[in-house]
Amino acid sequence: MTSWLRVSYIAVYHTLETLGWFAGRNLAVSQVTTKYFLWVDDDFVFTENTKIEKMVEVMEAVPELDVVGGSVQGNQFYFSILYEQGEEMDGGCLYRKSKGKFHSLPGYPECYLASGVVNFFLARTDAVQRVGFDPKLQRVAHSDHPYYLLNITPAPHIHIRHYSPPGTWAWQPASRQHAIRTNPDPARGLPRSTSFPV
Repeated sequence: MTSWLRVSYIAVYHTLETLGWFAGRNLAVSQVTTKYFLWVDDDFVFTENTKIEKMVEVMEAVPELDVVGGSVQGNQFYFSILYEQGEEMDGGCLYRKSKGKFHSLPGYPECYLASGVVNFFLARTDAVQRVGFDPKLQRVAHSDHPYYLLNITPAPHIHIRHYSPPGTWAWQPASRQHAIRTNPDPARGLPRSTSFPV
C-alpha cells in the first residue's frame, strides 16, 4: 500500500498495482473490527425494505450462522453446492445448483441454509476472515468464494435495490424486468434473442 486516507470513518487504500477482486476483498475484510460487516456492491441503493436490523436479528438468534444474504430488486440469488457420490474408482462430483437450498432455520421459516448468496449480505467478521477470499480469482466474484466453509442463509424478506440509470431495463421493477426479458420490444432496441441476467 502506498497511502491511505481516512475521512469520517471511511478509509480509502491506494495500492501500487491492481489487486483483483478477491485480494482487494481480503484487504477490506482485514480492516474490519466489528462483530459483523455488511457487504454491498457500489451500485446498490438502500430502501425502506433494506432492514439490516433483521439480518442482525437472524445472526444473533442462530449463532452458528456466518452469513445472511438479502434479495436484490426482489430477486433471490442463491445456490447450493452438492456432492454426488460416484463409483469407487470414478470418484464423486461436486456441482453448484442454482436456487438450491437445504432445510429452513428454526424460528425463521423464510430463511433456509444454502451454499452461497449474492453480494448483499451481513457476515460474521471472524468467520470470513478465517476463510478469506482466493486472490487468484479475478472475475467470478459472486460464485467462487469458498462458501462451503460457511453457514449461509438467504433472507428473501430483506431487500436492496440495484441502481441503473432511468430508462434502462434494470431500472424497472422485477415484474417488468421479467416481461422485458421474455417479450423484448424491438422498438426499444432489444432484439428478440437478447438475454438479460438478473
